[in-house]
Amino acid sequence: MKIILHENISAYLQKKNIMPNYLSSGHGVTCEGEEGILAYLYYSLNPYHPSAPYLRFAVLDQSVDAETIVEMYEKLKSTLPLSDIILEIHRNHDLYEKLITTHDFEEFRKTYEAEVEISEMVSHYTVDETKSYEGEQSFEMTESLLDLSRKVYESVHDTIPLRGMTLAEWKDLITDDLDLENSIVIHDEDEAVTAYMLIYGDEDNSRDVGYIYYSDADAKQRLTSAFRHTLDKLREDGYEHINLEIDTTDEYAYGFFNEFVNDEAPVLVSYIRRQKKS
Repeated sequence: MKIILHENISAYLQKKNIMPNYLSSGHGVTCEGEEGILAYLYYSLNPYHPSAPYLRFAVLDQSVDAETIVEMYEKLKSTLPLSDIILEIHRNHDLYEKLITTHDFEEFRKTYEAEVEISEMVSHYTVDETKSYEGEQSFEMTESLLDLSRKVYESVHDTIPLRGMTLAEWKDLITDDLDLENSIVIHDEDEAVTAYMLIYGDEDNSRDVGYIYYSDADAKQRLTSAFRHTLDKLREDGYEHINLEIDTTDEYAYGFFNEFVNDEAPVLVSYIRRQKKS
């Protein structure tokens, strides 16, 4: 096996008819044998969280082992920005264990996905839990909701901060495919927003739960009541599933939906290597 550093990994992979899943930021490493490329590694930047590069491994052959993964990282390491580094693992966690321990990566987030039948959710949120529902005004994406939702998002993503973004940019981001009819906002007697749940999707039989927030236990109860009402409407309209993507770092989404994902294996485990302070 040969571990080779490339200045332009995208161009090299393209010549080999390999298309990475993410846009490379430049340098990359391949592990190659007589049969060709066995694995490759590069890094990319998230346009919304650009403060730390994301390592992207692709293992194409079973002969690649944990020691090879470490060698590939060490070959690429000198080209990485002087910042924190993110490693996301979707599968074959054991393959990366030596890299994680040798180079001081720390787990900071698990991500769960679940497709839950609406009928199951209706059964979960019992009548007693929803009896206080008295109806809420129709959903409207106001400036106060935009500002609050951005601050909440920043608070649950403080490990990898959100880039500076105007409210107009934030609005474009969070209103794409937003279901205005079924999204929920809760106000107190002074018309301040105390809870919300943004629902998305254009599928015929499902909806996605996106951003969620509640200010306290009472707001969470009111949100639960409104969500049960929304579930009833969705079921009447022919929808069958609610799709969840839940990060353990999101105290609101995880606190609201953790019972639906606790028995699931995470689809993604995220690690961070902190840049040592000089």
